[in-house]
Amino acid sequence: MSTVYAGPQTSSCAHIIHEHERRLEECLRALHAPGWEEGLQPLASHMSAQGVVRGPGYACPPVRHLDLEVLRETLSRLLRDRWEQGRL
Repeated sequence: MSTVYAGPQTSSCAHIIHEHERRLEECLRALHAPGWEEGLQPLASHMSAQGVVRGPGYACPPVRHLDLEVLRETLSRLLRDRWEQGRL
């Protein structure tokens, strides 16, 4: 039977993964906590003002108002690593 040495890098990687998971959960909680609308409103306003989000289709103009519920659901999907579903 052989023994596998788990050096300091293994411990460091586990710590990084744990920290990433903790931050992910913290962000997801923030998106669903009371008052989430006030937290996302500045981001939605900025994205709309900058023309970052466009309507569906190839040649659609930028949206003038970004629905907060759509933004929250999109951010939640992106955080959960469902990148293919995380488009605005």
